[in-house]
Amino acid sequence: MVFNKAEYMKEYQIKNKLRIKTRRAKHRIDNIEHYKQMDQNQYYKNQEFNIQRKSKYARDNPDIVLKCKQNYLAKEADVLETNLQKVRYLFHAWGLVVKRRDGLKCTWCDESDLKKLRAHHIIHKIYCTKEEALDPDNGITLCHECHKEQHRLDRSLS
Repeated sequence: MVFNKAEYMKEYQIKNKLRIKTRRAKHRIDNIEHYKQMDQNQYYKNQEFNIQRKSKYARDNPDIVLKCKQNYLAKEADVLETNLQKVRYLFHAWGLVVKRRDGLKCTWCDESDLKKLRAHHIIHKIYCTKEEALDPDNGITLCHECHKEQHRLDRSLS
């Protein structure tokens, strides 16, 4: 019998899923100072690499990417109890209301290039009710860079 490392690793991961998860969490806690002191340049270098990697994947697999986007919109449609076309329209209209309310500029850095502006949900639309998701008070206007930074901060807090 020939030893197949891939099959062995797959079986090991299935059998020890909880053990692996707790070991990773413990490692993260034990080395929290290391993760806090990570070089910012390395973080952004990795971020640029991931963006290039995701772009290449999107170019190579447009059907899979489209299916993922449709699944995401379907979740939003379930929250809002409507269909996909209405979801797109509702969030587009919500974004215009939020941007106009904020004076068509980023609330963090005062960027006013309309192509760079994004409407951001303070409480994510999947985690709130239909009324909260479409409430302009649950949104702020951010430029593309500030929007990325906001999501990075959201991930670091969770």
